[in-house]
Amino acid sequence: MEYRKERRRNEQRDSTPTQGLRRISQSNPKRIGEGEGFPKTKKELLLKYHVNNSLTITNDQTYCIFGNVPTLWAANNIYGKGTAEEWLVYQFSDLSEFAGVSKKINSQQLLQMAQLIVADFGYLKMTEVMLFIRRFKVGRYGTFFGNVDPLVIMDSVGKFLVERNDTIDAHYSELEIKKANADIGNEKCVSYQDYIKHYKNNNKDG
Repeated sequence: MEYRKERRRNEQRDSTPTQGLRRISQSNPKRIGEGEGFPKTKKELLLKYHVNNSLTITNDQTYCIFGNVPTLWAANNIYGKGTAEEWLVYQFSDLSEFAGVSKKINSQQLLQMAQLIVADFGYLKMTEVMLFIRRFKVGRYGTFFGNVDPLVIMDSVGKFLVERNDTIDAHYSELEIKKANADIGNEKCVSYQDYIKHYKNNNKDG
């Protein structure tokens, strides 16, 4: 249960674009977190998570969800306002081209969809968005008919979130099981039955 509580605390911390980010970003406005997942500049960020790298990145679906990668909100906080929206426009423009339908999504629709995703789903990591688009491309959430429909994409985000949450719950459940098994093998760990026996022995005169 501790793992799930910690995850909930993290999700609550990230419930707004700036909450949980302000203290670190003030000390170093270019990055929050450590490692290669957080490039030093916006240009490096956009290159690292470019659509050309999508297939390689999304081959590791565990990394996409659990890796040390900026969320959309973090991208805006660290690399400048509008960074996440700019990046999303490229991602969904690529999806539009991939769809191969006659009527592509227009620039106004792209921008508005990017703004909505950042506003409502900004806790998603950039790699999670890339994973969603990969799954969309392979037909996991349906297809377009004649035109690239933003409503179909937004509806599919909801389906992806269900899958994502199930994956996260399964991950933390596995951690709890491993912890429980480790505790069983720990000499300091006392079973409930042993506890009751010890309690009765120490309270015979009570």
